[in-house]
Amino acid sequence: MTDCQNCNRLARENAALRLEIKKLKSKAFRLQQTIRATKAVALAVYNQAMGVMGKHQPRGTWSYHKGRGEVAAELYNILSATMES
Repeated sequence: MTDCQNCNRLARENAALRLEIKKLKSKAFRLQQTIRATKAVALAVYNQAMGVMGKHQPRGTWSYHKGRGEVAAELYNILSATMES
């Protein structure tokens, strides 16, 4: 009887762990989608900033877009490194 009780307990534990794995895979997938979307936004902001900086702009406008571009590039690089590891 002890063997059957252990088997039942292990079967319940196995089912619970499989459910947890499924939830974690789903969460990992959503996080990867979020990272990809954030990278796309960062790249778009960087490209927009570079376009503005390429034109003759007042110093304040140029500085603002330079800062946006640098932050977007840094964010993109951090997220890229995250996806590689």
